Amino acid sequence: MNVTSDWKCPNCGASINPGDQICRNCGSTIHNTNVTIADLRSYEHGINPMTKKNRFFLLFSILAVILGIAVIFCVLWFGFLKR
Repeated sequence: MNVTSDWKCPNCGASINPGDQICRNCGSTIHNTNVTIADLRSYEHGINPMTKKNRFFLLFSILAVILGIAVIFCVLWFGFLKR
């Protein structure tokens, strides 16, 4: 994986990649490598996992659009029926 990161080696301060176990600059062991495969894929592709707040906003937006379409349909349908 060849990506730049904000992760730094605790020994020398060189940039390291998520999931690295050894610093490529000084060779020291990197601890706290509790990174999941999903984290690595998200980091590699620049994808931020969707937070609970974002999921709620997306669901609310989709429901609002569906409700808006239903209201417009009802207004048009009942408007044509009254003619």
